[in-house]
Amino acid sequence: MDSLADLYENLHVMVRRTKTAYPNLPLFVIGHSMGGETVLLYGIKYPQTVDGFVVADPVSIVKAPNSWSKGLTGDPKKQLPNVLSTGLNSDPRVVHRIQNDPANLHHLTVGILQNEIKGAYSLREHLTGFKDPLLFLQGQKDGLIDYHDSLEAYAMIASNDKELHVYSSLMHNIFDEPQRKWDIYSEVVQWINRHRYCH
Repeated sequence: MDSLADLYENLHVMVRRTKTAYPNLPLFVIGHSMGGETVLLYGIKYPQTVDGFVVADPVSIVKAPNSWSKGLTGDPKKQLPNVLSTGLNSDPRVVHRIQNDPANLHHLTVGILQNEIKGAYSLREHLTGFKDPLLFLQGQKDGLIDYHDSLEAYAMIASNDKELHVYSSLMHNIFDEPQRKWDIYSEVVQWINRHRYCH
């Protein structure tokens, strides 16, 4: 990642391609963790380009200390281990699968982390400019994203159509929680269905 703009500009390309391919269908964008930060940044930069957004345990204003916001100095290309253990999921089988999934980034670069923090600073300043429909999901026992950050970020968002769901017993990967994921999927689908033809 060379710059913070890589996050939301790459998403903008995907949104335009999707809208070109499916011009008559509603379009929603969902982002989790770093993807959630991307969604929030995109919604500020490109408002009213999709029908709504869903974020789950997003990197946002990052005021509380966390495991990934360390090691931010040095060569941007330097690799650091992506710690995928504490506070990810209540089921150790899911954690094991995440740790051994080749599709997951097992190393992050200093540059990626630096740009994530730049994104957090940008969100602190500009979240009041987010005005699109938003469903915000957060696990209270998330070991990577402090839920207090998410509560504060949610309060800053200016949208008149926003909804917050906090799950008291869930961790970072709420979409992978075996005992709750189907309920959460249903909540997301219901929210999308309520917003499909708002525009």
